[in-house]
This record gives sequence, structure tokens and C-alpha cells, in this order.
Amino acid sequence: MTYTFKLSRRLAIAHLTLLGLIVTGTSCKEPEMIAGFAPPPDSTVVQIVVQPRLDTASITQAIQLTAQALDASGGPVNAPIDWSASGGTVDGSGRFVASAPGAYRVRARHHTNSSLSDSSLIVVVGNPVTLTGVSVAPTTATLTSGASRQFAVTGHWSNGSTTAPAMTWAATGGSISSSGRYTAGGSSGTFLAIATVQGGTLADTATVTITPAPVTLTGLTLTPSSVTLAAGGGRQFTVNGNWSDGSSSTPAVSWSANGGTISSSGFYTAGSTAGTFRVIAAHIGGTLADTSTVNVNAPVVTLSSLTLSPGSTSLLTSGTRQFSASALWSDGSTSLPPLSWTSTGGSVSSSGLYTAGTTPGSFRV
Repeated sequence: MTYTFKLSRRLAIAHLTLLGLIVTGTSCKEPEMIAGFAPPPDSTVVQIVVQPRLDTASITQAIQLTAQALDASGGPVNAPIDWSASGGTVDGSGRFVASAPGAYRVRARHHTNSSLSDSSLIVVVGNPVTLTGVSVAPTTATLTSGASRQFAVTGHWSNGSTTAPAMTWAATGGSISSSGRYTAGGSSGTFLAIATVQGGTLADTATVTITPAPVTLTGLTLTPSSVTLAAGGGRQFTVNGNWSDGSSSTPAVSWSANGGTISSSGFYTAGSTAGTFRVIAAHIGGTLADTSTVNVNAPVVTLSSLTLSPGSTSLLTSGTRQFSASALWSDGSTSLPPLSWTSTGGSVSSSGLYTAGTTPGSFRV
């Protein structure tokens, strides 16, 4: 028996033995699990990684991609890989070629576990695209001191696109952010906003004219802030303005008040009712205003006159005469105040009844 025959016989026996073990080991499982004897997925592979992740190629330029299977610890594992592409062609080794410009997704999958995959994006371009110019918009701008304006850049490319390239911004007469927002300084004049392509020489400029900021009223102060008046009393109020340029000239204001009246020049006259009231000065044409408090006290009523009637009379000794009194107060009322009666040459009762004495003469009640 030759050696070749012995080896063939041994291999045949080993093959039959292995087949028997497979049949025996699978006889207790569900039928659909053993049909066709498909090889099970490689459970040691947990990830497929494709390199490079992103690449650019020209038409017909070949890109060689690699796919590496990794186990749970991140170590490499030998595994069968299937390649596919959304366009162009890719062979079994991961070599990709496209005949037309575009963005193509090239994917590598585990041969027996299609859920394990990874992909790369290949951008295929025609002729190289170059930047031919840039332009800044707007080309001119007029700003007041402290105001800002956003500038933008348009790129002009050899393929007709207008994507803005990365730019470096500079400015005179103010400041400008890295995104092109210009803020005017405090000096008036004509200045520039300058955009230069990063890493290149192409640039464009815009003209910025800065004018003084208008002076605006920032505050209003009414003086005095509070005052106490008697009923009918008066007080002059004044206004000071606080302006954005630091000045304090008086702005045009409209006056209003309650509890009394106020003139167009700010002179307040209290009414006759006691209480707490307000004087208000409001900027004409604006929204700023200020208020003062006016406390009006109740009026003080005084006795203006006391009149005795009759003004004169003649009596016999021991004769009598009734006198009466009338009062006039500062508020116009006529009620009698408490009175005390006195006389000479006779006597007078608490009600004003005079009794003459026994001695003739002129006397007073």
C-alpha cells in the first residue's frame, strides 16, 4: 500500500468522523438551525474599522481602503470582509475607483455577520477647484459711534461656486470680530473693514463712515423732590436733564399735577383740600419723566373781625340794654366764637345784657 493511498484513506476517515460529530451535535437543535450547515457568525469580532475615514480623489484615481476586524479588547482579528460602494467600483481588496465626480460611500461588512460594518466617504472631484477672488458685503456702511454692522464674504471659485473661505478680519476706526462684526469707535471719519483669505493673499475691503452719535436724554430730575404747602400756597418747580454727552441742560417738558394747579413754567398752587399730591414733569417727545410729592396742609381759619351791636346807646340810670356780637372768619364763615363780657359804669351778664349804674356818664361794654 503506497503512502499516498494511506494518507487519502486517513483523510477520508477523519472527514467521516467530523461529519458524524456535526450530525450528532446538531441533532437535538431546531431543524431550521441546521438546514444547509451555514457557518455561524464569528462571535469574536465586535467591530469593523475602515481606513481612511474620508478621502478625496480625482476621476479614475484609485483609493486603497483597508478594513480591520477587532475583538472586544480592541485587538485585530482575521475575518472575511465583503466590500460594496454607492457608486464607482470597489474590488475584494478594498480598492476603489470612480469615473465621475461625486461623494461615494464605500462600506466593508463582515462576511458572516452583516450587522458588523463600517464605511468611508470618498469625494471624487474633476479638475482642481481654486479660489479666484473674494468680495465683502456690504461694500459701504454708515454707523454712529458705538454702533455695529455685520459684514459677510463671498468666495469666487473656478467651478462657479460662491462658498466663503476661511477669512481673517481687520479694521480701522473701530474693532471687528472673527466673524466680521464691525463696531464703530468714538472718532468720526472714513475707515476700512478688511477681509483676507487665511493662508492666502486674496482680500477685499469695505468702507465704513462713522458719524457722531446723536445726543439723547438719559435722565430727568425734578426739584424739589418733595414740598409741604398750606392750602392755597405756591412753589416753583424746576427740571434738570441728564444727556448722553454729559450735559445737563433743561429739556422741553410738559407739566401736570393733582391737588392743585401748575403753570407751563412749573409753578404749583395748592388747592384747598389737605392731602398728599404729585407734580409730574414729562419729556416732550420722549418717555422719561420725574415726580415730586406735595403735602398740602389743612388751611388755618382765623377770626377776622368781631362786631358789637348796637354800636352806641343811651340809658337812664339802672336801665338795661341787650347787646349782641357777630363774627367774621378768614374762610368767610360767621359763627360766634366763645365770648366773655365786661363793662364799665354798670354790669353786663354773660349773655350781653347791660345794666346801667347809678352814676351818669359815658361807659363801655
